[in-house]
Amino acid sequence: MSGDNCITRWRGFETASALLASYTVLRREHWRRHQGIKTAHSQLVKQSEVYETSFALLSLNAGIIEGSLRSIASNSMQSEAASLRRALDSQGYDAPTPSEKLLQSRITDLEVNGGWERLKEHFSSFLNLSLNNVANGEYTEAIESLFTLRNVFAHGTTLIQPIDEMNTSMKHVHPYKWQAKLQRARTYLETITGEQELFSALSNPTVPEKFHASSVGFMAAVHAGLSDIPSRAASTLRRFKELQET
Repeated sequence: MSGDNCITRWRGFETASALLASYTVLRREHWRRHQGIKTAHSQLVKQSEVYETSFALLSLNAGIIEGSLRSIASNSMQSEAASLRRALDSQGYDAPTPSEKLLQSRITDLEVNGGWERLKEHFSSFLNLSLNNVANGEYTEAIESLFTLRNVFAHGTTLIQPIDEMNTSMKHVHPYKWQAKLQRARTYLETITGEQELFSALSNPTVPEKFHASSVGFMAAVHAGLSDIPSRAASTLRRFKELQET
């Protein structure tokens, strides 16, 4: 595309790779603190001591997954935009067409407007891949729970859970919305830790590792469902997977 408004030079940095470096360092510290326990929760470990590293690990995990997926979608859209421009150039079109403007608008929305739900919409509509259904939904509960927890941790929000189960007649009471918001995550955490109570489940030192394993499986399934993944995202995901072997 020619013209004064055409920007042909820009720099980018794959932030997921930096998050992976942080994840690697923090993961090592997490297991050093908790004596490398990878099979069972030690009652001697205080909940707060586990939270100090596990909450950040879960947040980084989600960021690595989301950043890699966003890179994959962006690369696909950018390739489509470049292909469209070449075709238009060959036909003598100099000014941006409505189709180009629409595609550039989608790229901007993808890269500037964050959010897990919006990212899933982009994958479904543009790449024709439902992230909820990869691997027949095998990893859906893990990934959805991960992002629910990430949204709490990333904003430094107070984590609230009612001690007694609240029924729908108590919808107007403040803790009810927290119960509903975290129900899915609490149920999933119980399946991987055996702990019914949310705070006890989160204090299990093995939780970050279990989410990591599910994330690796999930991204492998995404990779299998696509024809092309940019090398920068593939490199990050390969190194993320290799952590399982250390």
